[in-house]
Amino acid sequence: MRSQRWPMCEWSSDYGYDSQTFQDLWRRARKQHKCEECSGIIHPGANYRFVSGRSEGEIWQAKICAACDETRNRFADEHKGERPLLGELDEALRECVADETSWDDDDNEVVTEAGKRWQQALDEMRARGAK
Repeated sequence: MRSQRWPMCEWSSDYGYDSQTFQDLWRRARKQHKCEECSGIIHPGANYRFVSGRSEGEIWQAKICAACDETRNRFADEHKGERPLLGELDEALRECVADETSWDDDDNEVVTEAGKRWQQALDEMRARGAK
């Protein structure tokens, strides 16, 4: 599904990570973790992305489930490589849906196909967290 091109909405991010301390690794869970994006459970044996670093003097780390990582990658594909700050994928997707939504002369909501796909990605992400 990564080959599918989604139209780009207006969105940008500003990472402030110290490149000397930044790590981005794939790991296999030995114990249960919580995904930073969807708040869903990363079960033992599942692959997840582990990201850590230092920003503004503070050391941080995040664990991201494979499904949220794929959504982040699709997002980046359509936003010139830009990704939301960790933990802000939900907000970024909501902004994209809003950018792809308008109202017709009869005051009916009109959502573009891109907006519908971003909404589906948002709904799927939220469903993972609700489990």
